Amino acid sequence: MNKCYQFRAKNAFNRKVKSTIIAKNKSDAFEKIYQQEYDNIKISRQFQTFSKIKENEINIFLNYFASLLAVKIPLKNTITILKNQQKNIKLFNWIENIETDLHSGFSLSQSLKNNQLFITYQEILMIEIAEKSGNLDLVLQKIAKNRDNQTALRKKIKKILFYPVFILVISLTLSLLLLLFIVPVFSDIYQDPSKLPLITKSLILIANIIHNHWIVLCLITIMGVFFIKYLYQQTTMFKRILMKVISIIPNIKNIIVTNRSVFFCEYLSLMLNSKVSFTNAIATFLNKDDFDKDFQIQINIILESLERGISFSKSIDETILGYDLITIAEIADQTNSHATMLKQYATEKSEKLHYQIDLLSQILEPLLMVIIGSLIGFILIGLYMPIFNLGSNF
Repeated sequence: MNKCYQFRAKNAFNRKVKSTIIAKNKSDAFEKIYQQEYDNIKISRQFQTFSKIKENEINIFLNYFASLLAVKIPLKNTITILKNQQKNIKLFNWIENIETDLHSGFSLSQSLKNNQLFITYQEILMIEIAEKSGNLDLVLQKIAKNRDNQTALRKKIKKILFYPVFILVISLTLSLLLLLFIVPVFSDIYQDPSKLPLITKSLILIANIIHNHWIVLCLITIMGVFFIKYLYQQTTMFKRILMKVISIIPNIKNIIVTNRSVFFCEYLSLMLNSKVSFTNAIATFLNKDDFDKDFQIQINIILESLERGISFSKSIDETILGYDLITIAEIADQTNSHATMLKQYATEKSEKLHYQIDLLSQILEPLLMVIIGSLIGFILIGLYMPIFNLGSNF
């Protein structure tokens, strides 16, 4: 079993070096470090129990994999070189399993199938065909570039969503502070609660519940957050419900449709350029665990239509993949240039997708200001309404 070790040493220039290395045991780690011509080696165990493999790490692995193959380094040597460069023990073990299968006589595509954790079935199929055609390095470069584009898009979406979530958390925190410390002061001022307006009574009631049961409410909130996180990570149904809910918002629905069509066209064109047959390429999108149920329904419709002799363009649902794709698909059907046309469409729509995301961020900012203002304003109006009513009675 591999373990992660942290070491301090001095290199050939007598400079201090601090890094990590993965080895079977401490002696193995010392031997590996010594072979790198380090002196004054001090080793300690480093635990990575909860380490996760980031998508970016897989993308980097594929990029370097393609680059090493491009300079004619043998496949097995390439895998060994990449394995020894890893600092994440889970990624190290995954590459080591692939290396073991390669030495056992399996092909790269079969080794990836045996260890299908981070590479999709579509990518494995392209690698399998590339092995036969002898252009494995080119196909890996295309796969890596495609994954880089998808990762960059997801990072952009997360970055945009972080700001509104942060602002909402701050506004809710301020509201809670008002309910805990300011509302009780006003509650003591108002002697006869029965004569208070409904909004003020509601605020005082909420403040009393929070003040008297804050421990229980905190526990419920924490458990609720972890439960929702568990549902999101472990259940497909929850993701499908969440997607249906957020699809109600027009701008977000447009982003979902555009992102769906970009993903579909990018991978489809990539597989077609890798000489995967059209029907087989479409079939690779079938996935019972995919939370995008509408997309899976669309893929089934396309496959059934192709089997019945109906053209690709006629089987596309504009509400799922967009109307523009139907036009491009019609041209592709007529000219038999699906790979070229779909790649061009994906490139153009990717630019539009970035624009839609930027537009969403500009819409969210004033919308958040309205929500925050309404929330704080509701509390302040509820607090001062009895005073306003008292003044109107004179």
